Amino acid sequence: MSAYIEEKRPDYKNDRDVRGLEGNLLLFLEICGNRPVTAYDGKDAAAFITTIRRLPKNFGKGPPVTVADAIALADARSARGEIIDRMSEATVEKKVILLRGLWEWMQPRDMAARNIWRGFKFKTESKSKRTDWTEENLLKLLALPFDTKTVSRRTYAFGTAVGAYTGMRLGEICHLRPDDFVKLPEGWFILIQEHPPTEYKGKIIQFSTKTEAGERAVPVHPELVKLGLIREVERIRKAGLPFLFPDLTPRGRDNLLTARLEQAFSRHKILAGVTQENTFHSFRHSVSTILRNEDAAIREVWIDAVLGHTGNASKLSTGAQTYLHKIGPRNLVKTVRRIQYPESVDFARLFDGPS
Repeated sequence: MSAYIEEKRPDYKNDRDVRGLEGNLLLFLEICGNRPVTAYDGKDAAAFITTIRRLPKNFGKGPPVTVADAIALADARSARGEIIDRMSEATVEKKVILLRGLWEWMQPRDMAARNIWRGFKFKTESKSKRTDWTEENLLKLLALPFDTKTVSRRTYAFGTAVGAYTGMRLGEICHLRPDDFVKLPEGWFILIQEHPPTEYKGKIIQFSTKTEAGERAVPVHPELVKLGLIREVERIRKAGLPFLFPDLTPRGRDNLLTARLEQAFSRHKILAGVTQENTFHSFRHSVSTILRNEDAAIREVWIDAVLGHTGNASKLSTGAQTYLHKIGPRNLVKTVRRIQYPESVDFARLFDGPS
């Protein structure tokens, strides 16, 4: 495994992805045991798949816990009537693909006679169940005042509004810094870019985008300005705080800041009666759908540039500055301003409730 990881290291964008590969291999050892390679067979592969399907979705994002304990706790909470999100089928498939790659690497080296991960099927169509926000679900979400001690109402409200009007990923939003907001003649922009290591709350935080296309410049929507986002950015900047959402705490092996907001949003949407197909990531789907249903004046490459999608835009991407230069801030602003929700949907209601 160590030799495989070292050979694969140059193929990965950052150390976090390498740790993800290593963690997945160690997860296999924890579930199936550390035995000679030739002792593993299809039964072990099937047992691994069955086990990780029972793991909670947030496994590995909090304090270290064994697989057996994580499943036992999830089962106990489920028995009490709580809704527990388990590992998605897409995540299960990704983990199996990583292990399949290890076996493919071992075969020509005469370490494994066959690839035990071949032939397994996955219900990846479940991935498509999480789709655009319906107007009904948005109204449910906004109607219930936010009340949880996990994060502040301010963090919940601004984080959700940014997701709704930019299509940014939750991890990108949670790691925003005041320095990521820049004023250009065309207006305010958010630079989504790799951050240098930052010591924060006793941990080292280092953020990088998922892909090269993920580095981009996203205009701040006029609705976000009306909600006071820029005033809040300036307040945090003057306070000398490194991150926009100072109540978020680094969690997990990678010291990510996403866990608390993810938990708070999930809890609130469940309490509000939002149906299962809509999650925080659904804002990204909604923004994509809204923009792609616009007239031909909004070009596909502009949409990809705003969302950080791989595709045509990735050919242009060497970071946020490239998007500004190649596509132009005016075109990006024109694109983002087309993100509009029904008149009944008022994101200012996110700020209602206990502080």
